[in-house]
Amino acid sequence: MILRKLIRHIATYRIVPILYTLIKAAFSRHRLPPGKFVSLAPAERSDQKFLLKQSQKIGPIFRATMGRRFCVCIVGLPLCRHFLKEHTANVTPVTMEFERLFPKGFLRKMKGEDHKEYRSSLMRAIDSEVIVRDKSVLEKIIIDGLANYTASQQEKTSPPGVYIKTLNNIASSSLIYIFFGARFGTQPFETLIQMYNKLGPNGLEWFLGEKQKETFNEIRDYLLELLNKQKDNNNPLLQQSILGRMHQDGALDETSLGNLIYMVEMGRFDLYSLFRWISKYAAENSTLLERISAETPENQQSKVSLSKAFVMETLRLNQIERLMRIINRDIIFEGYLIPKHSTVRLCLWESHKSSDTFPEPFSFNLERFTTQTVTKDQFSPFGLDHHNCPFADISTEISSLFISGLAKGYTLTSIADGPPSKERYHWQPPKQFSVRLKER
Repeated sequence: MILRKLIRHIATYRIVPILYTLIKAAFSRHRLPPGKFVSLAPAERSDQKFLLKQSQKIGPIFRATMGRRFCVCIVGLPLCRHFLKEHTANVTPVTMEFERLFPKGFLRKMKGEDHKEYRSSLMRAIDSEVIVRDKSVLEKIIIDGLANYTASQQEKTSPPGVYIKTLNNIASSSLIYIFFGARFGTQPFETLIQMYNKLGPNGLEWFLGEKQKETFNEIRDYLLELLNKQKDNNNPLLQQSILGRMHQDGALDETSLGNLIYMVEMGRFDLYSLFRWISKYAAENSTLLERISAETPENQQSKVSLSKAFVMETLRLNQIERLMRIINRDIIFEGYLIPKHSTVRLCLWESHKSSDTFPEPFSFNLERFTTQTVTKDQFSPFGLDHHNCPFADISTEISSLFISGLAKGYTLTSIADGPPSKERYHWQPPKQFSVRLKER
């Protein structure tokens, strides 16, 4: 009885969590996954391929530590998918804590009927024809952004911060238009972009302070004001936006509105980060840009366009890294004990480097997606279960328009290229990486 109370105390207060894990294992007939208690943060920072090498040496399931938590790493999409299918009820996705901003928190973290209800209402509001219908608007956002950057370039200098700001503006403008119906250059757009830049002036803020709460409330109130004015102004752009469609469907409440606001905030960070990787591979593969520039719907030779294949190969190589889950109760997976409070890391970056599926996995080869059918157990950049990203198609299509805009308008030259840099959330191109654009 005393020992059980001690174990619960250690677990509750996270005192010596590795000791807690070892005690749990000592009283279980199942062993912990193999490997050493390696701290992942410094190991990864010194070698991006660390986890891949671990899986090749130890096996697809192995242990490590993340911060003070015991961590189990799983490599291989079928195995990751099997884990989620078997233990969805026993895990919680690791994501930002939004409960202090709006009830029920982020969609990604919801379970049961709440998740089903809110996801269904969101999917109904996403117009599957949005890219086709608004292609010219989105292309103009991209073309104008790249043109402004090109005009601002100084001889022999292209500061990385200026290019990042350009990509951020393109991503933000696209998402604010699709989600809220505010077109670049209008007063609603200018108001919203100022608010969003205040919400995350230095990028996505994971820990929400008073500044984020205050700015979130400003964005929320402003969007509600736009919806109230819609009755008199009959704004078609707002009505056909995701916000407007949810409002008309009667599905807009504090939680769904809060989710939309932060989907834009998180999405614009992810999208402009993806644009940076696309720019890097574009500068390294000029012949591919020529092919993309020349491709039309009439002469397209495969089901997947070259521009979309370029995006998918970029995602396979970089940007998509992992899914994280916290274990809510002791579980057994593939014969191994994973104790309560552990972190499970589902390793997508490593899983996408399987040489069985992708020969020469570290080379850039968009034919992987144009000459063969890739299954979800080989390539899954937007999630593995019912929590997969509902905006996968929109993100891919906007990114396809971005690489097409680069290919048709410019030649690219890399500046300060080098090994990837481990940043706060993702691996990214080197901090000083930028490009020079030259009009064709």
